[in-house]
Amino acid sequence: MPYFNVQNSQTFHCTVVEHGATPEREPQLAEKIPDHRLCLVV
Repeated sequence: MPYFNVQNSQTFHCTVVEHGATPEREPQLAEKIPDHRLCLVV
C-alpha cells in the first residue's frame, strides 16, 4: 500500500479520482498521531 504525504486528503482524493482511480470510500481518518494524521483515501 503506498503512502503519500499530502496537505489535504479530500483534495488528494478528488485528484486521484479525476485521474482514473476508482473510488471505494470518502477519505477516512485512521489514526491521529501527534505530528500528523493518517487517512485512508480511495
